[in-house]
Amino acid sequence: MEFLLAGLALAAVLQNPPTTQSGRISGVVIEEGTNLPVPGTKVWFLPADEPPGPDTRPPETTSDDEGRFAFDKVPPGRYRVAAHSDDFAPQFDESAFPVIDLGAAQDLTNVNIVLSRGGAITGRVFGLDGRAAVGAGAVALLKRLDTLGGGDDPLPNGTPMMLPLGQTTTNARGEFQLERLPSGDYLVAAEAGSGRRDGAPSATAIGTTYYPNTIDESTAQVVSVHAGRTVADITIQMAAVRAFRISGVVTDDDGTPLPNIYVLLMPDLREGSFALLATGAHASAQADAGGAFAFEHVVRGSYVVSATGDDGFGAFAGTVAIDGTGALKAETNAKTLPLAPGTVAVSVSDADVADVKIVVRGRRGKR
Repeated sequence: MEFLLAGLALAAVLQNPPTTQSGRISGVVIEEGTNLPVPGTKVWFLPADEPPGPDTRPPETTSDDEGRFAFDKVPPGRYRVAAHSDDFAPQFDESAFPVIDLGAAQDLTNVNIVLSRGGAITGRVFGLDGRAAVGAGAVALLKRLDTLGGGDDPLPNGTPMMLPLGQTTTNARGEFQLERLPSGDYLVAAEAGSGRRDGAPSATAIGTTYYPNTIDESTAQVVSVHAGRTVADITIQMAAVRAFRISGVVTDDDGTPLPNIYVLLMPDLREGSFALLATGAHASAQADAGGAFAFEHVVRGSYVVSATGDDGFGAFAGTVAIDGTGALKAETNAKTLPLAPGTVAVSVSDADVADVKIVVRGRRGKR
């Protein structure tokens, strides 16, 4: 009889294995310096000791009117709880967010997340003629070290990557204001826009200019930003650079020209960081009746010319992502990331580039 009862008990355990007792995480999002609650903040948590996978979708919630948030039915484990609000500076230093150890059936309360409004940079941009540059783009580029390995002390790997955080355009007085910037060292760049000359001599264009007056980012002056402070009244004097022409033709598979196709010129992201999306040349052109297209006033650099109708990422075949340093990552090595059909890589150095041929698959020109 005892043997029978023991057998029945074992069968019950096998049919109903013990479940892991989940816990609960709750807390409040507050503002640095004032400790005021921050409502409407997105809050999520991730495993603290392993990097998230490419398809990871962490549990997410939103803080209420009192800045409070809660996650129920959380498995035991070690987690990092993070948050983001559009009214506050983005946080790239994960150590700023709390790490918690949640035990089985544990209820962790008073998990505080502190958000900072960051700092600001204000200034003016002037054109080659000394007048205020109206409608010029201004961007703050945070210097981030590319790193090797993980841990608390990652090793720097090569030159700093530039991560664009603040972007705006100048007003009628050439003024700009870049806000909600995390503390750190920045380069501030002004971009007049593709093809803009505005007083530049013939065969030149206004290039991306770094504070105070250089087209070479390695000689730009660094602007240090601190939370709660404004770096005011910096002045950028736009610089002229040599400009060139890219021209070519769009055809079908058989080499027949395709008329009226829109062609996009974008920086080649394989040659640098995410900053190229903010500071590199961007332009579009429509091919004529003979399939011919041209881009004028293009400065030195590496570009992709695409007739796919996609954006800069669409010019590449494969999965493209940007990591926390601003570096381009892909399923393959970013430098050898293949180009999508209908896209051609073009390098401009010291001469015009002609006879670029873009082949659009699956289209037929007029015979």
